Amino acid sequence: MKGEQYMNSKYLGPDRREFTRIKLSLSALYNFVKEPFTEDLSKKRAGTMCTLSAKGIGLEIKTLDETFLEDLYKGMMKIGIIFSLEEGPPIKALAKMSWITKTVDEENGEVKYVMGLEFTDITTQNIDTIKTFIINTYLRDRI
Repeated sequence: MKGEQYMNSKYLGPDRREFTRIKLSLSALYNFVKEPFTEDLSKKRAGTMCTLSAKGIGLEIKTLDETFLEDLYKGMMKIGIIFSLEEGPPIKALAKMSWITKTVDEENGEVKYVMGLEFTDITTQNIDTIKTFIINTYLRDRI
């Protein structure tokens, strides 16, 4: 299957993250962004954020057109993302895919993809909101 080469390699080296990341489970909407912008790409899809940092998110999704993988890895296709953190307006950002994994549940055959997304276009205010949320979550879990 085309794209399988991208999904089976796992990085085993040291963690090189610039910002602290937290694990969570929050609903998010996403869409694909590429010129020309077609109706199928612009369609909002539901996903689940599984990690969050000021630099990006981990996004779990149930379906993916694997023909998109090459463009996603080359940065020719980006992902628009919308999510909310507690109170306040939704956070909107544009992101590029850094990595992806694909798993299949052996019991029911359900496919799941987890993508590492790095923000490429996000406001400073939204980054500050994310940092504050991470600090508050970290402190709440530790105290």
